[in-house]
Amino acid sequence: MLTDDEVVEYLRERALIHPGATGRPEVVDVSRRNRNVEVLTGPGVGFFVKQGVGPDRAATVANEADTYRRLAGETEPNGLDRYLPRYFDYDPLRHVLVLGLVPGSQSLHEYHATRGRFSVTLARALGNALAHVHAMAGPDEENDRHGQVGKSPWVLSLHRPDLGVLQRLSGATIELVKTLQQIPDLCDHLDSLRLEWNATTLVHNDVRWDNCLVSATPDTNRVTRLKLIDWELSGAGDPGWDIGCAFSEYLAFWLTSIPITGDAPPDRHLHLSRHPIEQMQPAIRSLWASYLLRVGADPAESVLLLRRSVRYAAARLVQSAFERTQNSAWITSDVICLLQLSLNILQEPGEAITTLLGIPVDDRGDGE
Repeated sequence: MLTDDEVVEYLRERALIHPGATGRPEVVDVSRRNRNVEVLTGPGVGFFVKQGVGPDRAATVANEADTYRRLAGETEPNGLDRYLPRYFDYDPLRHVLVLGLVPGSQSLHEYHATRGRFSVTLARALGNALAHVHAMAGPDEENDRHGQVGKSPWVLSLHRPDLGVLQRLSGATIELVKTLQQIPDLCDHLDSLRLEWNATTLVHNDVRWDNCLVSATPDTNRVTRLKLIDWELSGAGDPGWDIGCAFSEYLAFWLTSIPITGDAPPDRHLHLSRHPIEQMQPAIRSLWASYLLRVGADPAESVLLLRRSVRYAAARLVQSAFERTQNSAWITSDVICLLQLSLNILQEPGEAITTLLGIPVDDRGDGE
């Protein structure tokens, strides 16, 4: 694994930093699942270096590198490059991916949390970006070097874990699985989604606000630019999953902003929400409308995709519940509320589309 000192020399060896450059670049450790560092060669200028440590992480970083090369237009120009950080290099021997930094950026989650408002412009940009991605075919089995072809999201099988998985789960996560198994209707819906999974396009597979970097345009200083990052899980999949994940970010942000006291259900405190869903609906509508405009789906196809996407959003809420239990000893009330919201949506997806997402559907089934 590259140390902070070694990463600068490594970039010089790869001719990414000129050997004669003066001054010592600043190195900032931003590791998460992988070894991640930012190397600042000037104000707001530099590199993002990701190294996959261990066989599993090395494989996902290799998959991400393949996707960046393709989306950046090296093999298939497609206009998506404006939604991506700059791709520089991938070293298959050391499993090191090098990207350009996005100056002055923050995650979309940080943007929403600090400003407390939900940008229609950024939602439109995300819808456009996903439409560009879904215009591309996913890798077929012959060209799939990283085992990503056609796999349905693991959360659709969470209620059917094998013994090996259970041994690695926290106490709270095991309780979550038990709770999920005690809701047969929710389990049946997850089974149905798994069976309906239709891998027709390339998908990002992990569309969350933390994987969207937003920044201002230099001329206006307005935050309107968006970059999709972290393509480790990308592959052939169902486009509705990406859209559903985007929808679920709004839903989870809204639900977890509702104060939950005692045994009272959260619907008794909707008026106390720090981030009312009504304030998010213009952005949600903008995301969906921009996506539809770009892909050019006919009315019948669009309503089917919308219904499937909102059902996937419900499944993604179950995954959000799972993520909240990873380092806990017991289940918290917000986890239970996420499961309940998921079930409500799966039981009445049409109602969720109009009431929660605020997307009107006319008699022909068009999402306007």
